[in-house]
Amino acid sequence: MRVAALATCIIATCVSSARADDPPRPDLVFVANPNFGIEPGARTTLNAGRLLFRYQELLPSITKFDESRPSGKALGILGRTLQFGFLDGPLAHMETTVTHELFGHGARAREFGGKPAYVFGLPLPYSLFLAPQQQTSGVAFYNTDPRNLDQDIALHFGGLESNFLTAHWINTEMVNARGWARHSDLLVYAISKVTYVTTFVSRDLRGQRGAVGDDIDSYVNALQDKFNHWRPNQRVTIAKNLQTAYLWNLIDPTLVFSLYSTLVNFIYHGKRESKMPLPSVNGVTFYPSPRFNLSPFGAEHYLDLFLTKGDVVVDAYGRIGSSGLASYTGAGVRALGWKPHKSVSLGAEVDVWKQPALQLEERNLYTRPDEWGVNVGGFATVKILGKLGLTGKFAYKSRGYLQGQPLDATPYGYLGVSIAP
Repeated sequence: MRVAALATCIIATCVSSARADDPPRPDLVFVANPNFGIEPGARTTLNAGRLLFRYQELLPSITKFDESRPSGKALGILGRTLQFGFLDGPLAHMETTVTHELFGHGARAREFGGKPAYVFGLPLPYSLFLAPQQQTSGVAFYNTDPRNLDQDIALHFGGLESNFLTAHWINTEMVNARGWARHSDLLVYAISKVTYVTTFVSRDLRGQRGAVGDDIDSYVNALQDKFNHWRPNQRVTIAKNLQTAYLWNLIDPTLVFSLYSTLVNFIYHGKRESKMPLPSVNGVTFYPSPRFNLSPFGAEHYLDLFLTKGDVVVDAYGRIGSSGLASYTGAGVRALGWKPHKSVSLGAEVDVWKQPALQLEERNLYTRPDEWGVNVGGFATVKILGKLGLTGKFAYKSRGYLQGQPLDATPYGYLGVSIAP
C-alpha cells in the first residue's frame, strides 16, 4: 500500500506540473490484463515513458542562453543535441525495447502458455563504450514447445507488432489533440516505426535461410514453412515482396513530421511540443494515414482515416495483404471520447476480416480455407476522484488475426486507471 501511495503521489506531481496554457495532452493510462497482452502493455509502457520524459519539466533549468545571439543559439543547439543523444534518445530506445520484448514477443509467448524470460542491455549510445561486446539491447526467451506454424510465426513478428501498435496509438492521440504532440512521443513514434529498418532493406534477407538472423529473418523462414515454399528462389520472392511492401511503412507523413520535429522544432528551436498541420472542415479535423503491419500471412497495408471533433476521435480503416502467398483483407472503425456525462467517456470498435483460417491445434497443415472473422469491443473511462479515473476495455473476437489481439476466439480486455492532464 505504501508503494502504491508513493506511486500515486509521483504521478499526481507529474500531472500537476502541466501548465494551463500547454497544448492538449492525452490522459495517462495504465492498464493490464491477466496475460499482460500486447495492447494493454503497449499503452502502459507508452504512458510510463511519458512520465519519465517529464524530467524536462521537473528539473530546473541549469543554464539559459540568449538565443537571439549567435553564440547563445549555438550553445542552445549544442545542449539540446547532447540532451537528445544522452537522455531522450536512450529513454525512447529503452521504451521501445521494453514494448518490443516484454509486450511483444513476451505477450505472444504468454498467450501460448509459455513463461518468457528477458535479458536487457544498455541502450545506445552507452552500449558503444560501456558494453562494446553487447549484441542486442534486449531479448526474450520463451518455452512454449511444442508449437505449430501459426504460433511460431506470431512469436517472430510479435515484437514489431507491438511497436507498430504503439505508433498507431500515438497517431490516434495526436489527431485527437488537433495535431499537437510532444517531442518525446514523436521520438518514440519514429523509433517504433523504423525498428529493423536495416534488415528490411538489406539484400541479405533474401538468402538467410538456415542462418542466424533477427526477427525478420525468422519471420521469412516461418512464412516459407507455413506456405511450404521451401526452395531458395521461393524465399527470394517472399523476401522481395516483403521489402517492397515495407516501403508503405516509410511513406508516412507522421514519420516525416517526427523527424522534422526532432531536428528542427526541438534541437534547433528548443520546442518540446510540435503541431502537425492537419486539414479541417467545419470544425472536423481529419487525417488520412498509411499504416503497416506484419501478419501470419505476410505484410499488410492499412489506410486509416482519422476524424475528430470535440472530444471524439474516429478511426476508420481498411487493410489488405500483399505477400502473394494468400488473400487477406479487413476493415474496421473505432470511436473514442463520447461523453454522455462529464465524468464518463465511452468508445466502441468493430472489425471484420476475411483471411486463411488459423489452425492453433494442428502442426504442418498447409491447406487452409478462407474464413470471415469479427471483433466487437467497448471502452469506458469513469472519473472517480478529481483527475483520477477507472478505464478499461471489454471485447470479443472470433478466431483470426487482428493487430495486437489474441489469435483465438475469446473474450478479452483490460482494466486500469487513467489520470487527466
